[in-house]
Amino acid sequence: AYSNDEAVAHATRGLAIEQAALDVPLRASLLSSRAEASDRLGDRTQQRSDVETMVELGRSSGDRDVLREGLRRAIDLAHVVTDDALAVRAIEALASEIEPEEGAWRAALLKARAQLAFDRFDYAAALSACAQAAELYRSCGDARGELDTLLIAIDARSRQDRFDDSRGDVERARELTRNMDDPYAAARFVQSTMMEAVAKQDFPAAYASAGELLALSRASGNRLGEARAYERLATAANRMFAIREAIDGYAKALAIYESIGDRHGSRSINNNWGSLDVFFGCVDRGRERLLRLHAAAAADADPHWLYYAESNLGVAAFVDCDFAAAKAYELRALELARRLGSESRAALVLGDLGAAELELGDLDAALANVEEAAAINRRVGQRLALVENLSRLALIHARRGEFERARAFAAELSAEQRARPELFEDPGETLWRTAQALHAVGDREAASDLLERAAESQAARCAALDVAEYRESYAQLRWYRELLRAKSTGEWP
Repeated sequence: AYSNDEAVAHATRGLAIEQAALDVPLRASLLSSRAEASDRLGDRTQQRSDVETMVELGRSSGDRDVLREGLRRAIDLAHVVTDDALAVRAIEALASEIEPEEGAWRAALLKARAQLAFDRFDYAAALSACAQAAELYRSCGDARGELDTLLIAIDARSRQDRFDDSRGDVERARELTRNMDDPYAAARFVQSTMMEAVAKQDFPAAYASAGELLALSRASGNRLGEARAYERLATAANRMFAIREAIDGYAKALAIYESIGDRHGSRSINNNWGSLDVFFGCVDRGRERLLRLHAAAAADADPHWLYYAESNLGVAAFVDCDFAAAKAYELRALELARRLGSESRAALVLGDLGAAELELGDLDAALANVEEAAAINRRVGQRLALVENLSRLALIHARRGEFERARAFAAELSAEQRARPELFEDPGETLWRTAQALHAVGDREAASDLLERAAESQAARCAALDVAEYRESYAQLRWYRELLRAKSTGEWP
């Protein structure tokens, strides 16, 4: 079992001995141990202090091994705190201390360059360096170094939806993790591999993986891993309509992120919690969170979080019926998704962009964008988004006067909802949109049937909402008010 607090205390007691009584390697070892334990505890101030002391100790003593270990830890710190300048300085300094025949250190340098490239969203360069580093680590028999490198490669491909290309690396990483019997390594493996379930919108699987991540992170005293586990449990719970659990999870994650100064984690919470607010109709509060995210990401020129901010601010504008603003946000998000090389992110934006264009009356653009979104949904396995986009296609074709195509999509969705209701993330709105398509093509009986199913589904979801504020705002969403008006008066949009 890990006790990082105890490790810090032991190292601190050792370092309190008069410096002259400690030889350089022993002092460096104590500093390294305390820096590692501080990393897991999220104490960045202590971690940075120990890393800087190690580097200075190595330089002043002329002990090359101490200097290189200090620089290696400086590179790891730079990644965690997203300090690009520190990473570059440490990598350049480390490169000058490595001889061509030192395979293990060459591997460490390549891994550092891979991580820096990943942090800069240069996934091709990251993967190239990872391939070279993993081979060197294997030849040196360094299992942990090889595992860390493989996980960078897996993360890089996950950002590009290239999950099949990672199968070999995933299996090798699984084998290495199993042989290590180390909960910290196992947590890192779960954290990387669970992203496929998230990307493919398999939220029950993501929830199970997040629970495993939480247990492993607690076992290894890894505060950052614990925060990420709470966040991913919350996101999966949110998408499975366990809203109180989602809010509690986001609050726990945010408390840890803020206590350890993890700005990426705090940005992620602003995105996810803001999106949840918007979805349930608390638009102003959700927009406020998303604008904070946008400002922070823009200040750092961070395209990853700018994408999410632009995309979800577009959703907020759509819910507020400002469709021109929604389109503008989604166009910027689409450009960012394509710059990041992510088809799955582009697909989510394309569907929302098409919805805004439909409301603005640009049916040709709406059709083109939603068709592209649905094609990507099928290709990368976004099952829930596909259902939503098929209902959009049904309504677009109905508005274009292409009645047979509208009927075909509507019939497919109606049958699918009865057979596989778990694929309908927002069944009330999806069925209502499909009902409008059938009403527009003159199939009034089928439209009325779907209207009744939509109303029944939404009433059940409102009743099941375990957060009173959201239950009230959810019932006031425009589409739900239109549904209830059609049901009570026969007046359809």
